[in-house]
Amino acid sequence: MAPADEVLGTLCNLRQSHVELLSSRILVDGQIDVQMLRLAALSLSDDLGVWEGIAWQYADLEDELDAARSVYGHWEYAIGLTDVDDVDAAVEQIEEAELVIDTLPGDEVVEVGC
Repeated sequence: MAPADEVLGTLCNLRQSHVELLSSRILVDGQIDVQMLRLAALSLSDDLGVWEGIAWQYADLEDELDAARSVYGHWEYAIGLTDVDDVDAAVEQIEEAELVIDTLPGDEVVEVGC
């Protein structure tokens, strides 16, 4: 059974511009906005839940899914670090996530779901 168009359409978000938009307000002038970090992680978690449900049909997207999982992992770890007031380590995790975001495909190469 093929996924619904609405579900398939979410794959358009498996690209740099979408995840960059989520991350754009997390770290501002070197300061973490913890609320935005939590919202970005929640949003990406929702996306990943959908994507992982249909990933078996799109094996060619495995690298992109791995990158999105990695970004989510860095953000979740950063949340934990902010909870224990280790802000410097949290900033490092956010910066690591930004490096992974750079590996996601740009808008011009995303085709599935768009």
